[in-house]
Amino acid sequence: MTETPKAPALTRTTLLDILFILFRQKSRIAAFFLTVFLAVFLGTMLAPARYDSGAKVLVKLGRESVPADPVLSASVEPIISVGQSREAEIQSEIAILRSKEIAEEIVRRFGPEAILDPAASDGGRHEEGVLSAVARGLNSAFSPGDGPDGAGRSSLAERKLTERAVEQFLKSLEVDVSSRSNIIAINYEAFSPALAQRILSTLLDLFQDKHIQVHRSSESLAFFQQQQDDLRRLVEEYEERLKQLKMRAGTGSLREEQTILMNRQSQLVTEIERTENALASSEARILAFERTIKDLPEQVMSQETRGVANQAADKIIERLVELRLQEQKLLSRYQEDAVPVVSVRQEIAEAEGLLQREKRTLTQSTTALNTVRQQIASSLHAEDANRKAASAALTTLKGQLDGAREDLSRLIALENEIAGLERELRIHQTNYFKYAEKTEQARINRALETERISNISIVQAPTMPIAPSRPKRGLNILLGFALGLFGALGAAFALEYLDQTFKRPEEVEGLLGLPVLTSIPAIPRLKNAPPPDIRIRETADGWRIPAEVAEHFKTLRDGICFSGLCGGKPVSLVVASCHQGEGSSSVALNLAHMLTVGGQDRALVVDANFKNPELHLTLGRELSPGFTDLLLHDGDPHAYVASTPLPGVDIVPAGTLGQEMTQLTESRLIESVHFDGAMRSWFEKYRYVIFDAAPAGANSSTLGLAARADGVLWVIRAETVRRQVCAYVRDLFAQVKAPMVGCVFNARRFYVPRWLYRRV
Repeated sequence: MTETPKAPALTRTTLLDILFILFRQKSRIAAFFLTVFLAVFLGTMLAPARYDSGAKVLVKLGRESVPADPVLSASVEPIISVGQSREAEIQSEIAILRSKEIAEEIVRRFGPEAILDPAASDGGRHEEGVLSAVARGLNSAFSPGDGPDGAGRSSLAERKLTERAVEQFLKSLEVDVSSRSNIIAINYEAFSPALAQRILSTLLDLFQDKHIQVHRSSESLAFFQQQQDDLRRLVEEYEERLKQLKMRAGTGSLREEQTILMNRQSQLVTEIERTENALASSEARILAFERTIKDLPEQVMSQETRGVANQAADKIIERLVELRLQEQKLLSRYQEDAVPVVSVRQEIAEAEGLLQREKRTLTQSTTALNTVRQQIASSLHAEDANRKAASAALTTLKGQLDGAREDLSRLIALENEIAGLERELRIHQTNYFKYAEKTEQARINRALETERISNISIVQAPTMPIAPSRPKRGLNILLGFALGLFGALGAAFALEYLDQTFKRPEEVEGLLGLPVLTSIPAIPRLKNAPPPDIRIRETADGWRIPAEVAEHFKTLRDGICFSGLCGGKPVSLVVASCHQGEGSSSVALNLAHMLTVGGQDRALVVDANFKNPELHLTLGRELSPGFTDLLLHDGDPHAYVASTPLPGVDIVPAGTLGQEMTQLTESRLIESVHFDGAMRSWFEKYRYVIFDAAPAGANSSTLGLAARADGVLWVIRAETVRRQVCAYVRDLFAQVKAPMVGCVFNARRFYVPRWLYRRV
């Protein structure tokens, strides 16, 4: 067998999965639901009744909402925006309503017991409840006669009681306002209807007093009147000074005079720039004329005649012609190297040299005065006169510009002085108007405070509640039912998520990638049965597999045969698990019995769980001699075999671990030559040799057996082994290349009822 590849984990959730979780966790769901529901039910029934009294207050636009703006003059009507500021004003009123100062005054008037003690809910401040009696007992226990320490502790107890009452009052007070309304809704809960109404009425009275106190104007009428008179005198003084200064200026409009001077300056600047440009041009031209005259001569050649004949050259040419003719005559009579010929040729060469040095034609020149130089000198004298004229004009223009600038500076200084006086006059006028308005506002505020007028109006007086507002028993019981139900369901799914064990065979196949050959249901444990999970029962007819699991072992047998292990040759199987007590021993015995039922084949079950053997206890046999004795001491393998009540099935007990085991590991025992000899001897008699192996995660012998066997059967007990452990054991089997046949899902519990399971 080869290792089965891993299958992808199951991700799809079906209705059957949900029903499985609900029925599996039904006891926890019921316990959680009953606990929560009973707690809510008892808390609702035992909670004292509370009555809610309500009132409504209108916040109008008044002097508190629209204060006079001190920076506006008396002649300007203020435009007030009441968008965000209006919301802020209402929130400020809510803060006043919920202030701790008002709460402490309420507690002082009614007493802490009226706020905290349901027994004192039918009376006012002078009605005594349980808390008032306790407070009075503390006061008497720590009387002044007990010393300063006792008095301090008594005062501390009273302060703590008052603080609790203030916190409870603020907690019971609800203040709300809608987003599109100026009406504040106020509700207060108390232990009696009359007390709720009285406390809310007192709260409204305190709120109105506090509102007037907060918005009370602190202006002094006499102070504002004195400031107004002083500012009036300053305004008159500055107006007179401004009048005298304008008369001294001697002009109708300083602004127009400044404009005229600035235009004059602009014109002068333009003229100066134009004159400077002309002066610079003249100087540049003068410099150019001087450089040009410096390079020109006073006289120049006025006439030149070219091509006059050279008589000396003509004579040399005539002589050269004669010599060449003479050379021709001599060559007709003499040889090339004759003396007359050589002599003539020398003369010819000399004549040609002279001719080359002589020019063929001659040039005749005539000189006169340079007229260009005379013209440039005349222009230079004229340009020098222009330069002197431009320089004089420039000096005059600059003087005029300086005079215009002085006049403009004088006007600007005068204007600044006038502007300063006007600014001071405006400031004093503004302050005068402000103090005039403040004086009028102070007079109005004094009249309004005298009459106790504000922008707060009581729209609805505190009501007298008839029915209690809390607890709402029907709603609380319904919420308790819903909370218990959904909380229980949530807890069930959370516990299922945290439970990392396998509950169904599909989970095993999804994680381990191995087929589940059969799923054996859990059956009640037999009384006095030594192991807790033995599937074989002793009856009057002998040993047999219980009917409720027999079909599952037949399915297991068929699965093994389909994997090719039921052929002609003997095979060895290893039945292993992750932990002790998962039922590997019972699976090994039942599988051996099922493989031999109705046939001639025999099966041998070998107990390879050296540390925790179980087969000898199940079948009532001796532990030794057994498998370890055979591996350590050798001998006839059949001598260690013991018979069983199961037809065709024998066992080999585990044996005892001798002194030799201190030097050998269990895996070394499996690898010994005694093991191979025993297997060959057993295969001669038995068709199937099944090893009941030790837990694979803690014993190396199991991995050794798995590597040498023909097939490995993995027993996984439902709801016992964590998935991480199984994944670790799977990797161990893969490392030794164990031929995995499949898994046996043991002790599976079917939580969903059969009738419901068939319909889902």
